[in-house]
Amino acid sequence: MRLPAWHAHPDVWLLMGSIALGYVLSVRRHERATGEAIQRRKTRLFLLGVAALWIGADWPIHDLAERYLYLAHMVQHLLFSLVAAPLLLSGLTPWMLRKILRPRWFRALVRFLTRPVVALAFFNGVLLFTHWPEIVRLSVGSEPLHFGLHALIVVSALAMWWPVVSPLPEMPPLHPSGQCLYLFLQSLTPTIPA
Repeated sequence: MRLPAWHAHPDVWLLMGSIALGYVLSVRRHERATGEAIQRRKTRLFLLGVAALWIGADWPIHDLAERYLYLAHMVQHLLFSLVAAPLLLSGLTPWMLRKILRPRWFRALVRFLTRPVVALAFFNGVLLFTHWPEIVRLSVGSEPLHFGLHALIVVSALAMWWPVVSPLPEMPPLHPSGQCLYLFLQSLTPTIPA
């Protein structure tokens, strides 16, 4: 089997470029306004997370996943949920998250979805739903549905990783021993679609 011919996915380039640019501009504006320097490590982690999303959503993985190989589809979802999500969260700063979570209703929703038991149920429910054969078949035939399912996977992965890598002191990660148990429990459900 050969790789599909290269072609650009301008929607992916625009979305990922906008996320990366928005992050960098936000950090620079915050640094100028407060004089507080952001750890370059955080910026690198966030941009690596965006790169992982980009790699999974662009040629060749996207094209292989959509037309040829279920393996590429699984690589795509692993990049979104197990690589991009923890990198993105690790790259966010408390001040940035506080701005994102400023609407009270949104903060309450995020607080609920990132509770360990809820986060496990949410992520694994999304995992099972998005790998149901009929849903996979429908998503391959509909670009908006495919994008929506990928966005849902990323959102549920962010919730799932929150109890492990939360950068927000008022919504802290679990104690290391709790993280070990949490991650062990997280590893059980993915064996079903595997």
